[in-house]
Amino acid sequence: MDVWNAVTTGISDLVVAAAEQPWVYLLVFVCCTVDGFFPPFPSESVVVGLASLIIAQGVPNPWILIAVAAAGAFTGDNIAYAIGRGAADDPAHRYS
Repeated sequence: MDVWNAVTTGISDLVVAAAEQPWVYLLVFVCCTVDGFFPPFPSESVVVGLASLIIAQGVPNPWILIAVAAAGAFTGDNIAYAIGRGAADDPAHRYS
């Protein structure tokens, strides 16, 4: 049982240490952007996981996390709009 506790404590410390790093915001932005035009990509899991660390450990900064996730979702939605806009130039000609 001591081995299991050591492993879980090590993983927990690794996750908290990673959440304290500034590159985690870039990860959130990329995940939310990709989720905007490729819905199977799980950005919600990343954001919710980091939000739970905010409550439990106090990291990362919640305001920066919200802003970065919103900016990534906005960017991803605009990419999806551009893809759809470019793919459907004139739908009437497509079926005739």
